[in-house]
Amino acid sequence: MVQWPYLVGFDTVEYVAAVRDALCYNWNPIGRTWWYGGWSNRPLLLYSALYVPARLGINIVLIMKIIPPILYGILGLSTAFYMVKRGFRPIDALACSIMVSSYFMVLGLSWQLMSNLLGVALVLISLANFSLPVGRCDVEEKRFLFLLVSSLLAYLARPTAVVMLLAVYTLTLLTGVVRSWRRAIVLVTFILLGVLILL
Repeated sequence: MVQWPYLVGFDTVEYVAAVRDALCYNWNPIGRTWWYGGWSNRPLLLYSALYVPARLGINIVLIMKIIPPILYGILGLSTAFYMVKRGFRPIDALACSIMVSSYFMVLGLSWQLMSNLLGVALVLISLANFSLPVGRCDVEEKRFLFLLVSSLLAYLARPTAVVMLLAVYTLTLLTGVVRSWRRAIVLVTFILLGVLILL
């Protein structure tokens, strides 16, 4: 399909319509979104990234063409960040991030995929700061705020990301690797936040 001068995919039209509708009814990010003829909860983070520039008057179809490369870039950076934090050489981290971020491009530009891709990128950033050396859970105080923010952003990006992080945090708690009450409370807090967002 073509909307001159931009090529658009089949679901871009639906997203453009949803963002235009959101402008008409003064969308509240915490509220519901009109989607395929009915009200539903949509992933907050991607819609916010689309809504703000649209509210500023930027062409919505053009926004839809700019956001995917930005999301692929975030995925590449978060993959490299995760690999370096795990002790891989920078050149290996770069090679892996190129492979990971370009793999998704062959799948096309589905907006459901974009939302999921954003969630996975933020999960990688969260996990890079949530390391599990053998025998203990290493959530340092100086990384707590960054871990909290990246986890919250991942939670807001996509329900799939919530489930991924909930699985890691819950498994960590249940396996008994966490030796301190303070760290256990941090994990329980992250788990409860994720469950609240899923509900």
